[in-house]
Amino acid sequence: MRLVDALIIVAFIVYAVHAGFRNWRQASKNLDEYFLAGRTLPGWKAGLSMAATQFAADTPLLVAGIIATAGIFGLWQFWIFASTFLLMGFVLAGAWRRAGVLTDAELIEVRYGGTPAAALRGFKAFYLGTIVNCVSLAWVLFAASRIAEPFFFWNQWLPSNVFEPIVYLVESGGMPLTTAAPDDPAIWIKTANNLISLVMILVVTTLYSSTGGLRSVATTDVVQLGIMFLGTALFAVVVVVEIGGLGAMSDQIHEMFATGGPGRILPEEILAFTPDRGKDVTLTILSLFGLLWLINSVSDGTGYLAQRTMACRSDRDAKTAAIVFAFTQVLVRSLLWLPLGIGLLVLFPPDSDLVPHLVQADREATYVRGMAELLPPGVMGLMLTGMMAALASTVDTHLNWGASYWTNDIYKRFICQAWLKKEVSDRALVWVARGANLH
Repeated sequence: MRLVDALIIVAFIVYAVHAGFRNWRQASKNLDEYFLAGRTLPGWKAGLSMAATQFAADTPLLVAGIIATAGIFGLWQFWIFASTFLLMGFVLAGAWRRAGVLTDAELIEVRYGGTPAAALRGFKAFYLGTIVNCVSLAWVLFAASRIAEPFFFWNQWLPSNVFEPIVYLVESGGMPLTTAAPDDPAIWIKTANNLISLVMILVVTTLYSSTGGLRSVATTDVVQLGIMFLGTALFAVVVVVEIGGLGAMSDQIHEMFATGGPGRILPEEILAFTPDRGKDVTLTILSLFGLLWLINSVSDGTGYLAQRTMACRSDRDAKTAAIVFAFTQVLVRSLLWLPLGIGLLVLFPPDSDLVPHLVQADREATYVRGMAELLPPGVMGLMLTGMMAALASTVDTHLNWGASYWTNDIYKRFICQAWLKKEVSDRALVWVARGANLH
């Protein structure tokens, strides 16, 4: 890693940690200040924070794989959620804010009352705050290891007496944290490198999210999103220039995949925003839209999306947050990812002998390969910082959001009020919240 790239990464780490300690005193007053930023977030900031959370480190890789194997039309599995986000903005966001609750689980008991509602509140808090949170974090952390592996070589930077015990630890555990083949002699060295990288990211993220609460999370989210967009835009420009322009990109897709691309689809299908005009799939698409909306866990703007809208300073800001989120999430991200997905398909043609079920993973890997081989110093630092920041923005939200369930809906409601029959001070609850972040 070049010095300028390392300095960019260090600068972001310093900023994020400073943001946490800067908001320490305000966040320490009570749970509203800690988990909802005192309900003072402007709409644009809350909306960008939502978008940063869903801009996970693994999503660009997934998009590159989908474009190569299913064409641009395959991205409708993301774009259809624009209707959900807009519904949240125009119908539900203000209602979430006016409910006056700290979490969506709390709303269950406020709305219905009684023992069954309390039990459902406790179950939802545990399920979302623990099971869903752990699965989501494991997912994004494993994906992040694929990004960190080609750039962070701790075995070269750390003394052997520090690094070798870590290799022994991961080898004893027997669970490789790498995409390397099982017979790769360096598999445990790569696993140790990835483990150190992920632990470093988790330490920094936990530090600023636990000290400053949602204020520091939202503040760093906005910067993280800006870095990610800037780095991705520059990456897209580098790829398009390398090919010779957008026109040349389209021409090369037609030339290279005249008989079918990685997903056995023709060039016209790779570049199409809609399905083949010769097929009547209207009813199928409408049914799919309805099904995905129905099973979407945030179709009612719940979870961390509800947390952001409840943290807004007014109903109008809550509505603005959802609209900014939908615009950023669906339109702006796609404008950056489309040329990247198509361009990487041209610059790194797929191996025709590749086993079909491995094509998706191979295409996803080209995103990181493109970063490593194409980006100049500075741009590499921005892009790598952006990818790590995308991971951090997902992790910090899940830490803060998960801690809100454990503090407000489990510790305060059931352990203190129901079991111990006592009320806990606001400052004591904040310390519990910080402990829940660490846990």
